[in-house]
Amino acid sequence: MNYSLTIKLLLIICVLNARALNHTWGSLGIYDILVARDDVQHPGILMSVTSQYIVFPPKYRGNNVIISAVRVWDWGFSNSFAYIDLVEGGPGYRHCKLYIESQRDEGFHVSIEYFGR
Repeated sequence: MNYSLTIKLLLIICVLNARALNHTWGSLGIYDILVARDDVQHPGILMSVTSQYIVFPPKYRGNNVIISAVRVWDWGFSNSFAYIDLVEGGPGYRHCKLYIESQRDEGFHVSIEYFGR
C-alpha cells in the first residue's frame, strides 16, 4: 500500500511539473536557417487572464522565406506557464500567427523562433 501511494504522488508531481511545454510546429532540417526570433513577456494582472496575438512578419515588413518550423520556448515565471496555439500560417507559409494566453493572475514569458529555407 505504501508503494502505490508513493508512485501516485510521484506521478502527480511529474504531471504538475510538465506544464511548461515547448512547442514545435514543422520540422527542422540541416539546411534550415533562423529567420527571426521574438521574446515576448507580459506581466500578470490581478483576477484576469492575459492574452496576446503574435504575428510574423511584423506590420510593414515582408518575408520572402517559406517557414519550415516554428519553435516556442515557454520560460514561465515562478509558477506560471502560457497556453500557446498556432492560429494561422506556419510551416509551408510565409506568415505565422500565434495566440498566447496566460493562467489567471499570472503573466507569461515565451521565446519564439521562426526557421525557413
